[in-house]
Amino acid sequence: MQQTARATENALGRPVTGTSVMPSVGIVPDVPVWIASLQQLYLNGTISASRGVPVGGRTSLGLEGEYRSLSRRSSACGASYKGWDFASGITLPYVWEEATGTFNVNQASRSTTDRVSNLYDMYFTPIMAGYHFSANDHIALSFNIWVPTGKYEAGALANASLNNWTFVPQIAYTHLVPKYGLEFDDVMGFQFYTRNSATDYQNAPLFTLDVMGLKKFTNGVGVGLVMGTIQQDRQRHRPDSRSAQRFRRT
Repeated sequence: MQQTARATENALGRPVTGTSVMPSVGIVPDVPVWIASLQQLYLNGTISASRGVPVGGRTSLGLEGEYRSLSRRSSACGASYKGWDFASGITLPYVWEEATGTFNVNQASRSTTDRVSNLYDMYFTPIMAGYHFSANDHIALSFNIWVPTGKYEAGALANASLNNWTFVPQIAYTHLVPKYGLEFDDVMGFQFYTRNSATDYQNAPLFTLDVMGLKKFTNGVGVGLVMGTIQQDRQRHRPDSRSAQRFRRT
């Protein structure tokens, strides 16, 4: 009998809510240019003990985690064809993680903490295609790939890799209102995971949507609001899997 898996292993997956959107995210430059950026992320979260969390081939009764990353992204733009502009990019992330889980051992609950600091999985964008509907409306289509280049240890609570390939088709849109100094951006994507060969765990696909509204002032300062959601669909999981618990995050 098959089980239904709705969880991402380690209760995280690839995305952090609200971080895929940024100013002008739907605009691919129509002139040759090399773009470099630096991004820092911080996440501190807790899942209550009433929920089982698949992690490292086991099921933890709840989970506490702290995640920090520093990413360097480089993009090359410049190719054009019939109104479309093309780009590609690569992101090199470094992560610091700490996770605490509780496991049943010999009919007793035991808390365990694990830490890791290392290079994380690399993120490639082989192709991004942008189209300018007008001076104020822009769209960008991209296909992105997470490659399991980070160090992974089966059974560890904290790892510098998810030990799977992740394929992310994505669409981004930017709308500008120059008269009022306003900008609206949104990014929608789907994440498809391969099986973790070390734990035989298969993440279900994720749907992500991040939106941003931005007000720019004449002095160059801008203020805005970012909102995001992550949803997960059901997926059949083989009966020899070690855990299949529901975890939903928005």
